[in-house]
Amino acid sequence: PQTMSPKLPSRPLRVATFGGLWAIVGVILYATYQTDACPPEVKNREAIQAGLLAPLFLSANVSACLRGFPGELAAGLGFLSAYVVLAMVLLRSRTMTRFVMASVFLAVLSGLGLWGTFYSYSHSGG
Repeated sequence: PQTMSPKLPSRPLRVATFGGLWAIVGVILYATYQTDACPPEVKNREAIQAGLLAPLFLSANVSACLRGFPGELAAGLGFLSAYVVLAMVLLRSRTMTRFVMASVFLAVLSGLGLWGTFYSYSHSGG
C-alpha cells in the first residue's frame, strides 16, 4: 500500500503565481494610467511606473480614496503592509492550503486596490 503525500506547491509555481498576479494588476494599472489626460511622454512614463510598481500605486490609490479623513495614511500603510505579508506567505508557503489562501487573499487585496484606483480617478476630476 502506497501512501500519497500531500502535494506541496513548488517554488516555480509560487513565484509564477505571485508574478502573474503582479503582472495582471500591472497591466491593468498601465492601461488605466495610459488613459490619463497628461502629455503623452509623461503619460507613458507614469503608466510604466504604475505597472512596474503596482503595490505602491495601489496603496497610494487606496489612501487617496480617504483624502481628508484621519485614517488616510494608516489605510495606505495598512494596505501596503498587508500586501507584503501576503506576498511573503505566498512565496514561503509549504502547504497547498496556505498557498491557495494566500493567492486568493492577495488577489482580493489587489482587486480592492484596483477599486481604489478607479474610485479615486472617478472622484478626483482627473
